[in-house]
Amino acid sequence: MDENTANPKKFGRFTKHIIVGSVISGLLSAIPLLSCLNIIFCLLNVASIVFALYLYLNANSEDMITIGESAGFGAVAGAGGD
Repeated sequence: MDENTANPKKFGRFTKHIIVGSVISGLLSAIPLLSCLNIIFCLLNVASIVFALYLYLNANSEDMITIGESAGFGAVAGAGGD
């Protein structure tokens, strides 16, 4: 396998970080003044997903993820937060 290709690992490796992103998104959306930011392209959801991906990539710096995996990560974490 080439070192530039993503490892064919299971999607379950994201579970802990998806939960973190969902919880952050849910908590921030529950704060009345901050929930106004969701009017702007669901800004809180996107920010919490980016933060959760950041945490995952810092914890697993050798892991390469595909665009599809990151999109799935965001979809699941975003759905969990709302």
